[in-house]
Amino acid sequence: MSQTDHMDPEKLQIILASLEKRFYKILSFGGDFSTLFIFNHDRQNWQLKFNRAFLENIHPNVQLQLFLDRQVFPAILENPNRRIEIGSDGGITIAEKQS
Repeated sequence: MSQTDHMDPEKLQIILASLEKRFYKILSFGGDFSTLFIFNHDRQNWQLKFNRAFLENIHPNVQLQLFLDRQVFPAILENPNRRIEIGSDGGITIAEKQS
């Protein structure tokens, strides 16, 4: 796992723990405006990108976990080998993966 310096450690741990329950080979990368996770399951892989403003504004304990369970993971599973982007308002966009 790579270090994501630009993210609240509690929120990072919630996301990583949730990903580790479902996927493997999880990598994370932090930037000034977003945090990117790359992970695999069987022969499929995904990129999950969170807008930094979204992560700064969501409550880490309850809201983040519910958002992951109810919205993000269903979107991931319905869109194998894609990039799932979470915007500043929590909107989800599905896109082609970037190299």
